Amino acid sequence: MENHVPRPENPQQLPLSTPDAHAGVPVFDCHVILTPPSAPDNGWHARTANLPGMTATGSTERDVLLAIVALFKKFVSDYHERAEPIPWQGEPEKPESDEQERWIPVHL
Repeated sequence: MENHVPRPENPQQLPLSTPDAHAGVPVFDCHVILTPPSAPDNGWHARTANLPGMTATGSTERDVLLAIVALFKKFVSDYHERAEPIPWQGEPEKPESDEQERWIPVHL
């Protein structure tokens, strides 16, 4: 028997891991652009590439990713609970040459 993973209707939403066990758990793609510290005393900066205006800072890459994912999850959860369309950015931002990208699946 083939294990078919359904594709989401929204291209920003990732497919569910299994068609049965977690069928009601939505998963969304948090596309993050990171700016590493430019000096030892500067922190990391992050912004979402697929939702406008969402930023975070942290002393380490892990700290800034935890912060931006928490913001992303709260924002998307609020829209999802109200059954309102999530205001995805049309074309995701592209990183500058000194920036890095991360894609983080976020389960609501």
